[in-house]
Amino acid sequence: MATGEIDLFNATIKPVGNSCWLEPATVAAVSGIHEGMLLISDNVPSATGIKGSFRVPADYDPNTDPTIELVLDANATSGVARCEAQYRGVADAEGLAQTTYGTTGKTVDVTMPGTAFLRKSATITLTGTDLAAGDEVQFYLFRDGGHANDTLAAQLRWHHATLKYTKA
Repeated sequence: MATGEIDLFNATIKPVGNSCWLEPATVAAVSGIHEGMLLISDNVPSATGIKGSFRVPADYDPNTDPTIELVLDANATSGVARCEAQYRGVADAEGLAQTTYGTTGKTVDVTMPGTAFLRKSATITLTGTDLAAGDEVQFYLFRDGGHANDTLAAQLRWHHATLKYTKA
């Protein structure tokens, strides 16, 4: 089956709070050649991440579970980062102004490699039937620095967050 992708960093996004920001990769000293933006989640005991929205494509298959593929790194040689996605699909004639996401957060604990700044990939699996073609999806993607499993004593740097889904 064919798959589709939505780059969540190219969706409508906004960093949340003072402990999360977008920064050019050249400023973050990632690379002298990569000029893209990174999302930086500071090492604080709270949730730090982005809120955003995107539209579910017409070819979305709700009978399979989509995933959010993460590409991360950190200036640390050990530690675990707890990453979470909260989301809600809003169908036509449903209210966009809500106070909760309506889904249980989906999480992944990401163990950092033994060398600082090495790429680490991770996957958060969503529930396919939570979304439908044409839905406006509101999401909150974040590091939960206050969770007992989060032991990373450094900033978490998000290079990519991509929603992957099966096409109908």
